Amino acid sequence: MSLLQLTMLSATVQINGTDVNILSRLGLAILIGLFVAFIITSGWKSQLKSVYRQHGAADYKKDNSFKLSVKKDTFLYTKIEKREKPKQQENNPQ
Repeated sequence: MSLLQLTMLSATVQINGTDVNILSRLGLAILIGLFVAFIITSGWKSQLKSVYRQHGAADYKKDNSFKLSVKKDTFLYTKIEKREKPKQQENNPQ
């Protein structure tokens, strides 16, 4: 059954003598819920303006608070893989 056939199905119910389309009411309820959720989350997002994106760590470091005395990296684990390079074959027609 295709989507077009599903939308053409009659999903009406009689309530107090009037025909009510359940699919249209369901779609309207979902749209209203999404709109209310958007308004609420927009309000929350507007409250998060106390910190702005920085492009470096200069504002987080205090002047003269970090002194590097040894310039050496220490690694706890190393993994070395050795592979032989394929030798180039020369084609010398004789």
